[in-house]
Amino acid sequence: MQINTEGIVLRQSKAVGGKKVVTLLTKKYGKIAVGTTVAHKSKTKSALALSPFTLGNYQLFKNRGYYNMDSAEAIKSYFAIGEDVGKYMYSSYALELLDRLLPEEMSMSSIFTLTVNFFEAMEKRKSGYETLLLALEIKLLRKLGIFPRVEKCTCCERTDNLEFFSIEDGGVICSFCKVNKQDRLIYDANFGMIDIIKYFDKKPFKEFEKLNLKEETASKLQKVIKDYIAFHFDLREMKSETLLNIAVDNKSDDKSQ
Repeated sequence: MQINTEGIVLRQSKAVGGKKVVTLLTKKYGKIAVGTTVAHKSKTKSALALSPFTLGNYQLFKNRGYYNMDSAEAIKSYFAIGEDVGKYMYSSYALELLDRLLPEEMSMSSIFTLTVNFFEAMEKRKSGYETLLLALEIKLLRKLGIFPRVEKCTCCERTDNLEFFSIEDGGVICSFCKVNKQDRLIYDANFGMIDIIKYFDKKPFKEFEKLNLKEETASKLQKVIKDYIAFHFDLREMKSETLLNIAVDNKSDDKSQ
């Protein structure tokens, strides 16, 4: 069966016989693994479409449940992301996160569109890359059906004194319920965290293009969201996370000098 779809490369890996397996996030079919013999370092049209941070159109052939690539052509390459270390690190983390969280062959056109919007915003961005990553993560939680409860205490249903966020309970808890809890994964939410989560959830991604959270606020929220995702998706540390942490540490060192 011949298939034509837009897609974004999430990951590449080597296979037997000189082939590669390219994991694509496609508009029509969700995340799929595709076999190809195209070398991404060659100068063909198909090779360009296999480059990182590229939106492409892919001609595929499906047989007995397996996909193979006939040809591919780049629609848009986000060159600016690859030319900036910070953009590259945060975008690489986003792609690995998508690859780890998304099930295979489940159509999720809204997540595909979200990813394209993330690339569009990241390409134009001059700073505050972590803000865009947070927006992507929070919207992913909503689309994957694991969005935290932020309107009421997850333990007693109170709507006031929502001063803490419990990873294990899946949302905010009030100061009264916190007294009886000794969980390690409970965070102070008194830095505007809940309002930020609600804002990122409700607003279209385009509104985040110029939004820039304070660095301290973004770092605190990222810690909470990272632990939330890790706990509820049983997600262990990712390869790109190590490089991202190094980039963040180097940035902090530069500021202190």
